[in-house]
Parts: sequence; C-alpha cells; structure tokens
Amino acid sequence: MQASPRDYIGKLTTSRIPFYDNRSGKMKVKQRPILVIGVEKDSFPCDFNVLPVSTISNYHHRDVQFDYEIGKEKCDQMSLKWSPSFIRVHKQSTCYSRDVDRRYFCDLSKDHSDLYREIVDLHQQFNETLF
Repeated sequence: MQASPRDYIGKLTTSRIPFYDNRSGKMKVKQRPILVIGVEKDSFPCDFNVLPVSTISNYHHRDVQFDYEIGKEKCDQMSLKWSPSFIRVHKQSTCYSRDVDRRYFCDLSKDHSDLYREIVDLHQQFNETLF
C-alpha cells in the first residue's frame, strides 16, 4: 500500500466501475484495470484521475490514434489478464479512492518508463484536441 495518493500516479491497479447491464436493465459494478494519472489532493479520501485499460473485441470501437495497444509479452510482464490490452488515452475518468484497490500490480512509470512516457505524450496530444 502507498502512503499518499500521489504515490499511485503511474501505477496499474483495479477499480470498481459502475456500468449499465442491458440484460438485467440495472446498474452493476465490475472490477477493471486502470492506470492512475493524477490525484485530486495529497490525502485520502480523494478522487483519482485514471485511464481505463480494456480489451476491445470490436475493432470498429478502437481509436487508432488514442487506444494504446499493449501486446502479449508486455501484458504478461504487467500482469494484465487479457492480451492485447489497450490503454484508452482518450477515455480519462475519475474514480473515488475508496473504489480503487490499494494494491497495484505494476508500476508502469518505473518498470516500463519508455512506454509510460509514450502514454503521457499521447495523453497530452489528445488534450490538445479538446476545446
């Protein structure tokens, strides 16, 4: 466990994410991997800014520029269950710290610093397209 929210920046972990289940017609919650890219403040509880990590089964839903693909070898190194996985740079969202698993499974910023830098640069490129 990390001592401060800022310690989570650059880490891959999981979070409970609400979603609408079409079959049941109800809101449900699922656990999904995320990359923490920012925090609201320096103490808990707080909000984390995150990028979701997803599989994209329908390639028509893939953004060729802003869905960063991670191949099988890297997925294995990062302890991601599915290959390929995609860091969805254009899908930034907010997760409440109590919904985020405090145990991370990969420190992307240290263990894969080149890849992390590419994601940071890609995120900056995406942000320049806004407004």
